Amino acid sequence: FIQRDETVFNLPTIYFDSSSFTLKTNAKIILDTLNQIMNLNKTLVMEISGYTSSTGSNEFNLYLSQERANACENYLAAKGIDKSRIVAIGYGEEKLTNRCADGVPCTDAEHALNRRAEFKVIKLY
Repeated sequence: FIQRDETVFNLPTIYFDSSSFTLKTNAKIILDTLNQIMNLNKTLVMEISGYTSSTGSNEFNLYLSQERANACENYLAAKGIDKSRIVAIGYGEEKLTNRCADGVPCTDAEHALNRRAEFKVIKLY
């Protein structure tokens, strides 16, 4: 599930339903694992990046992606992680994982790959 190679932690991506920032059960399992990692590494600061598919307006997608990142941040904060150790950023449809940009015909399954939150280590003293 998690591999640690010095300061690299490989966590699975969290996926969301269309137009939703509700955390699913498997997302909470991933966040519980991140919580454990952050509790073991008290100087660890993480970026949580929220993303959307290209469906919907750019403005809505920026809002939705920020809410996805915030949902992850709030979950960790409720588990005791200080919010100063988390940077939650919504990127909207800026960084698609596939070809499904505006105007490109894609299946819902293809769009679903872009409805996600990812994690990146910013600092580890």
